[in-house]
Amino acid sequence: MESIPISKFADLGFCELKIVYHFLEARKPSFSTHVYLGGKQHAVSAYEDSLKPRTSVSLDELLEALKDSESIIEFPSESVHVKFESRGFIFRGRIDKLIKSGRTATVIDEKFTNRGSSIFADKYTTQLYAYCNGLANGKTIVSGIELGERVFAGLLLTGKVIERDIESRALLRESCHLEFHESKFTPLVERFTKIMKGDFDRKELACRKPEKCALCEYRNQCEYRAI
Repeated sequence: MESIPISKFADLGFCELKIVYHFLEARKPSFSTHVYLGGKQHAVSAYEDSLKPRTSVSLDELLEALKDSESIIEFPSESVHVKFESRGFIFRGRIDKLIKSGRTATVIDEKFTNRGSSIFADKYTTQLYAYCNGLANGKTIVSGIELGERVFAGLLLTGKVIERDIESRALLRESCHLEFHESKFTPLVERFTKIMKGDFDRKELACRKPEKCALCEYRNQCEYRAI
């Protein structure tokens, strides 16, 4: 099965033509200072989080805590990976932050940006849905240790995006909590699968939105760009 990074799958919510360029044609994207700086800020954020004092627990203790309706667990930044199979693909991703509080588990996706959040809103939502689906229906790995399959299935799964300035790291905005429903995620995977099978018209996939095209790493080689 082909391995699909969730971060790339999420481009379905930005411009569907990017799915073709990345997965089917393996086009090389242009260098993006924004992506480079964002990656560095993520690394700094994860390092700072690693300095927090934490209590070591065994695998059995962690699994029991997940079943406890009153427990609160804050997983270390970037320590949680998810993997799930769907439509002949294996989707994989690393969650920025995950907090379990009572009967709710919240995926927090941290974004470093200097752009308007509305441009990326659908992409962010697609990415959060995929992470939540991985927790509910796939395998969860924490710090390299596999917890098992569907270990979060009994919890209410939610997600939110925290946006920070890409230079100062100051908080810009927080999105409202998104509540995961499999019925909302399934059509996204079905659409992705249809594109991956070559069932598409390029013109229909192109977003044709100047504000998106201006930020796209394929803008210099896209024949359908709107700028």
